[in-house]
Amino acid sequence: MRFILCALMALGFGTAVQAEIPEEIIEECNELLKETYDEMPGCLIYGAIAFHLLETIQRDDFYGSSVKSVLDGCRNINNSTPGVWTCVNEAAKSAARTRKLIGVENMKDICYRGISDPETLVKIEGIHENLNNKYAESSHMFPLSIRNSVYGFRGCPD
Repeated sequence: MRFILCALMALGFGTAVQAEIPEEIIEECNELLKETYDEMPGCLIYGAIAFHLLETIQRDDFYGSSVKSVLDGCRNINNSTPGVWTCVNEAAKSAARTRKLIGVENMKDICYRGISDPETLVKIEGIHENLNNKYAESSHMFPLSIRNSVYGFRGCPD
């Protein structure tokens, strides 16, 4: 009886975790890792984290529509959700640092200016940490095959 109970609990846990990985990420990881399937757990974990963060930053209580051009630019040069997230996140960090140094009124790039609020960045970093704790309880690494193909946002065209 104890074995059946443990098996049912394990099955239930597996189903609950599976439901938390967005379908888009499962499809993306299957496509990206056809030849390096051993990196699948990392792809799924970091893909899910990135997916949720990208959804969050588009909400009005974060960057809202100000992040659209940065997102589009990052999607054009990166082929994975974690790559897009890394691109956007690095742009936001750079924008916040620039704003602290020269003030928002002196920032000429409209895309960077729109994502430069340091308090928003702190909120996002808190959510990122919570998602890391939720998904990445194991030692799975961000897949090397994806990590080596992340490209950074360079700014809006004039």
